Amino acid sequence: MKATWSVTAVVAAGLVVGCGAAPADLDENRTQDTRQAVGAPAALLFSEYVEGSAHNKAVEIVNPLAQDVALEGYQLRLWSNGAAQPTATLLLDGVITAGRTLVICHPHAGVALLGRCDVTDAAVTAFNGNDALELVYVGAQVRVVDTFGDLRPASPFWGTGVTRTMDATLLRHCAVAQGHSTFAGRFDPSLEWDAAAEDDFSNVGAWHCLK
Repeated sequence: MKATWSVTAVVAAGLVVGCGAAPADLDENRTQDTRQAVGAPAALLFSEYVEGSAHNKAVEIVNPLAQDVALEGYQLRLWSNGAAQPTATLLLDGVITAGRTLVICHPHAGVALLGRCDVTDAAVTAFNGNDALELVYVGAQVRVVDTFGDLRPASPFWGTGVTRTMDATLLRHCAVAQGHSTFAGRFDPSLEWDAAAEDDFSNVGAWHCLK
């Protein structure tokens, strides 16, 4: 059964049906906790980041667990240019099934990328290589589930060579099983991310670690 999504954005949001493939099974070594306790966040992860040409921008969130995760209470936040508070917030809802992904894209991305997206939102995907992203769970307390980037923006991007946060697609190392609860003091994408070419969308929408 395909997951369904609904989102609320602080600015605006649209909906695009995605096409990620469901896995046959999961790698048990990556399963952190098969139970999502009430009021506690599950170990979701940022799994892919796209900062391509024009409006080809997307972020992929994966559920690496062996159990479905309800997304009520989760938020994707953008921190632009080292801002003191989030500059855009997307409220997530629905269910992300075991081993599946949720892909949020810019609504003006090209057809090749949009065809792999679940949700479009112009505000939270308005990143340009030096803007941080944060996945949080808001329950009794605000819990940070994972982060990307840091709050001291590099100019014009983090990283070196091809492993950088501008004009590239980045895929999270499969050995990473836990997100970061705080922003890095200085973000180095090469520590946890592999680079693909600019506008390479071949892994978007299906967790590359299950291939």
